[in-house]
Amino acid sequence: MKPLLVLISTLIYSISLQAQSDYGPGYILKPNGDTVKGSIFRGTEQDMAEKIKFKADNSNSVQNFSISDINGFGLDNDIFRKISFQNTTTGDAVTDSSFAKLLVSGFYELYTFERNDRRYYIVKNSAQSYLLYTNSYTQQGEVEIQGNYVSRLQIFEGECKEMTTRTDGLGYDQQTMSKFVSELDECLSPGKTQNLYHKAESKMEILAWVGGLPLGAKSQVVAAAWLRFSAPRLNRYTFLNLGMQYSRNVKTVSYLNGGNLPITSTEVTETYSVPINIQYNFTTTKLRPYIYGGFSVILNSSYSVDGVKDDDSGLQKSFGFTFMAGAGIEYRPIAGLIIKADYQYELYSHFPAIGIGYQFK
Repeated sequence: MKPLLVLISTLIYSISLQAQSDYGPGYILKPNGDTVKGSIFRGTEQDMAEKIKFKADNSNSVQNFSISDINGFGLDNDIFRKISFQNTTTGDAVTDSSFAKLLVSGFYELYTFERNDRRYYIVKNSAQSYLLYTNSYTQQGEVEIQGNYVSRLQIFEGECKEMTTRTDGLGYDQQTMSKFVSELDECLSPGKTQNLYHKAESKMEILAWVGGLPLGAKSQVVAAAWLRFSAPRLNRYTFLNLGMQYSRNVKTVSYLNGGNLPITSTEVTETYSVPINIQYNFTTTKLRPYIYGGFSVILNSSYSVDGVKDDDSGLQKSFGFTFMAGAGIEYRPIAGLIIKADYQYELYSHFPAIGIGYQFK
């Protein structure tokens, strides 16, 4: 009885940790100037540009805050502020606002945010703010929105003759933009510049699952364990998976032997593999359809339970690299627990499998 209680307690504790790991330490800035500490849901930057989920300290109640509710927030090591600016992407200047992450503070402040899968920057001083963006293209490859970030940075560049970072060929990534504005600030107002840029934090999860599905004369059993890597602040839909997998496919076949007599044979294919693939989830809800593709190192063996195969080849083994791809759907009723259906091609087309898994971290 005691081992069972320990197992149940460990399971409950693991689920609790999993649920809490989606929130990070943070605070919100109220319009009256008050700061309220708590924890904030670690959404993507695109999600958090409009609204956040907040839990105050000593409270499990989740509150939703949008741009109209608070002046900003802090999450982990990042600072987000409500910034108003003139949006010129449509040709006409329209007053707009967003939660934006602070990258550089100094004579000019540099902020960034995402909207509609595009990254924008805001350069701001005490008098004015400037929205910077790159070209946007139609599906036919034609320029839909003409970018302005190079021309705007060239104007800033003219304010400091000692600038060593030039706008010619300047990248649009956060690190490059932060370096440019930091150098500009240090030139215009030395000793008051702070570069807050840091690489997006990555996340590693450990997952395991077992499954199978009898299909009359065909069946499959699969067991797998994965290390899953992601950068949820940048993209919550894409993952890099590295794992170990075992599958056993069984099928019953009928054929005519050399004497033209009917023979029935049960053939087994066992596969051991170390796959690496990219997975894309279509949603982040409890129900998550997905696709994946990649490569794997594979050891494959095939034999007949009856001692014969329809080609009389006996035991066959192969080792090497192979392409893999698949699709499936996950249902996550509670944190950590996974109910999963998966179909996969790896050296050959596997049978579908349905099973249960767990995300440990």
